[in-house]
Amino acid sequence: MTTVAGIDVSKKTLDICVLLEDGKKREFQVSNNEEGFAQLLVKARKCGGEHLHFCMEPSGVYHVGIAYHLVEQGCTVSLENPRRIKYHGISIGALQKTDRADARIIASYCAKNCPKPWAPASPEIRDLMLIDRRLCDVLQMVTQETNRLESGRLPDVVRESIEQIVRCLKEEEKSLRKQLVAIVESSDELTRKYNLLCTIPGIGERAAIGFLAEVGDLSSYVSAESLAASFGLNPRIRRSGTSVHGQTRISKMGNAHARSRFYMPALVAIIHNPLIKAFYERLVQRGKNKKCALVACCRKLVMIAYGVLKSGKPFRCEVSPLTI
Repeated sequence: MTTVAGIDVSKKTLDICVLLEDGKKREFQVSNNEEGFAQLLVKARKCGGEHLHFCMEPSGVYHVGIAYHLVEQGCTVSLENPRRIKYHGISIGALQKTDRADARIIASYCAKNCPKPWAPASPEIRDLMLIDRRLCDVLQMVTQETNRLESGRLPDVVRESIEQIVRCLKEEEKSLRKQLVAIVESSDELTRKYNLLCTIPGIGERAAIGFLAEVGDLSSYVSAESLAASFGLNPRIRRSGTSVHGQTRISKMGNAHARSRFYMPALVAIIHNPLIKAFYERLVQRGKNKKCALVACCRKLVMIAYGVLKSGKPFRCEVSPLTI
């Protein structure tokens, strides 16, 4: 019998709620560090046995340590979308908003829904993801500092300071790009996937590496639609009866880092990829606004990338008259 436990993660502490077979709960708090991780496992196994299923919400970087520690100790760990847990709490009438109450809601959600186990990425994929995200941060900082130079009447000291920071950031950008390429080239499998992705018009070096970094093991996705949904690119329809006809939007219930990687490639693809271009033009002709059509092209591009990697064959553009 597997015992379910919910963990509410914060910067310094972890609040745990263990659901026992008799319906009772065991609640405790430990520090969010290596010493606390060991205490958590001892206390949870003491009251719940050896077979434990832990569930938690991704919380920036604060959940990473405990998640990896539990998996390494042979426990089942699930990382669930906070929005799903939030609405589960509403459905069971949870009124309180405290760390302890959140741990109870997470445990209840896990017991009712049995979420799928989280599989940690391989070390090379994890390094690729962290370096790629760091590169995105650096590029954002370059843009911010460069924009500051546009301000009028800057003192010379301030202008020189900004220019120096921009130079340092651009040097760091070059270093991070080299490290990303080195990781891809060090693996035959990553190199093969990278080359396949680059056969798709619209997907270049940054998008290909970002896709590999964020997706990880493709076998964990049952279809191209499920991959697009994990990016938060699945449509969310809002209609009811004859009075409610809301605008269809994407759910955004997914990996925002991965989703952001495909906006610019989609812009390129609607010009240079005949398949995406035909798809975009068809949507616009049907009355979709251009932004909505562009987002749909993002989803289409993700699904094409999935198909190329799944088949192991380079992209071939075959646009039939029906597609156009």
